[in-house]
Amino acid sequence: MAATKKVSVKGSDENKWLITKLQQIRFIPFDIGTEIDDRLMEKMHAFMLKNNYCKCVLKGHSALLSDGVKGGIFAYQVTKGHQLYIFKKGVCVSVINDDYHPTADDFFSIKSCQDRWSAHNGILGKKEKQPIDKKSCEDGECIGKLAGALREIVANHQKELSEHTGWKGTTDATGESFHREREEETEEKKKSKLSYVMTMHVICLATDNGDRDLEWKNIPKEMRRNIKVLLDPAIIDMEDSSDTIDHDLKKIESRISRMNAEDGPQDYEEREDIATYMSWSSVVVLGTPSDDDIKEYILLEALLQSNWHLVEQKEKELPRTIEEAKRQKRTSVGMRMDQFKFDRYIEETTYHSGSTLPTRFRDLQKGLMKSSRLTERIARERRMARYMSESMMYDDQLKQRKYGRTSEILLLLIALINASSILYGWLGEAHVGWVVAIITAIAFIGVVVLWRK
Repeated sequence: MAATKKVSVKGSDENKWLITKLQQIRFIPFDIGTEIDDRLMEKMHAFMLKNNYCKCVLKGHSALLSDGVKGGIFAYQVTKGHQLYIFKKGVCVSVINDDYHPTADDFFSIKSCQDRWSAHNGILGKKEKQPIDKKSCEDGECIGKLAGALREIVANHQKELSEHTGWKGTTDATGESFHREREEETEEKKKSKLSYVMTMHVICLATDNGDRDLEWKNIPKEMRRNIKVLLDPAIIDMEDSSDTIDHDLKKIESRISRMNAEDGPQDYEEREDIATYMSWSSVVVLGTPSDDDIKEYILLEALLQSNWHLVEQKEKELPRTIEEAKRQKRTSVGMRMDQFKFDRYIEETTYHSGSTLPTRFRDLQKGLMKSSRLTERIARERRMARYMSESMMYDDQLKQRKYGRTSEILLLLIALINASSILYGWLGEAHVGWVVAIITAIAFIGVVVLWRK
């Protein structure tokens, strides 16, 4: 790693806005297919230790740890800059720490976005996009192998359970599986592909300036513009979906210089020595965060990514039409149970309920959920789950009405057959035609009335 190079934004007081380090922290979630019980966790733990991946002691605010990870979380040090978080709900999040020092004063976001683009494509294995970072390619391969190994452990564990107990998945009393699609081996899982990468930027300023004010209007314009670029790389055409990136620095610098720096993003951090900005693409932390502060941010973001990824999996497994639900052999009772379980999981793992959790962490969590659109996705999935549950219940009611009408018609016909013999006995053989006509008329009227009821 290069020696620390302090950089100040031109035109600003160098004693206030020295950038000592710009750290990029990348989050890569992946699904292992099912919830993790104690026996399965023991097998995973044994695998991690066998490969010399040491278990980490999670650090941070005690209330955050006790409340935020009550659903179960384990962390392992894979390499010096790579940690793996394993959540009991069956989602893992790899965290890659990439430190580098800016080389440009007014436009340090350009190199940061270039590195981000190259790293994301390298981790996701998109080698057709150039240039990509070699180290990131190695990181991506490492994460892919880890995902494949953990999924294999899950598959073997489920096979053992099936052989010894006849267990065939996470089921409930209705026979429905909450993780039906997650337990199936898709092509994406077989190839150990990764879905996406999210990067958090930490801009560390010099610590010997007590009079620095991090309110947006007091931050130098050049730095404000850089922060807005980091929050939205599409401004300089360096979003992940771009096939290539522009290397014409003068053109990019000109575009950044013309940006409006007055309107700023919301600061979700209540502390005076740190400002935290969030967007769909990124999180930017500015100020003098300590190592423990950064670890708390990492934990909050890892929790968010695990929840975001699990909601994404839920979107894939939830049928969108009655026909699709029938193909999956879903029942209305099973769909209602899925809805209840999803609601319960969201309440247990997404919303902090502990009274000891400081308002600061609550605000940060709400900001992360809002900026990542997780709140919207959860609301949308709840509406869809409720719609599908009610639609299937209505479909069942229609079937019951249909079967009920059929049963009533059969009972009517049986009654009329019995009545015909009585009428025949009263009227005699000479009036058999009248008997048939009366019974037929009553039957026709009765069937019409019952069917239209």
